[in-house]
Amino acid sequence: MLFLAFEPWLKGLAPLLEALAGLRHVEWTLDVVGPRKRSPWRRRVHALGLEDRVHFQEAGPAPELLANADLLCLPTYRDAAGLVILEALACGTPVLTTRRAGEASLVDGEAGVVVEEPNAGLLREALAKQLERRVPDPDVLRARVAERGEAAWLRAVEARLLDLAGAPR
Repeated sequence: MLFLAFEPWLKGLAPLLEALAGLRHVEWTLDVVGPRKRSPWRRRVHALGLEDRVHFQEAGPAPELLANADLLCLPTYRDAAGLVILEALACGTPVLTTRRAGEASLVDGEAGVVVEEPNAGLLREALAKQLERRVPDPDVLRARVAERGEAAWLRAVEARLLDLAGAPR
């Protein structure tokens, strides 16, 4: 699993770690990428006894990190845009997030799971179910964001501008 965020408090790393501490009976590892200050997070990981399962990595190209993950975990308290969710789906990687993520509507069923809020108990339940599921077809996940690229965005902007100007299309 991968947690990729520069603002770990806001993006829900604390409840994610608490949830994972309750899933010791299941095989998993978590790569944490992004936090500028790692020492408080390393202390928390140590306090939870998760040193052998939680690894801190240097930031690298997001598509490469996401494509190599089995699940992106972003149990955010607030995320208006959710770019990393779009990137994960474009890479064919399922997502675990919250309703507070801007792109949560793209994540359901095959694409992962959405919990109501970043709560350790809710996350533990969702993670347990997700870890038991089969790996989804990456092409199905990529299709969810296929029409969200630059060309589609430019077509929508052009159509809106023409509507505002009252010009024929």
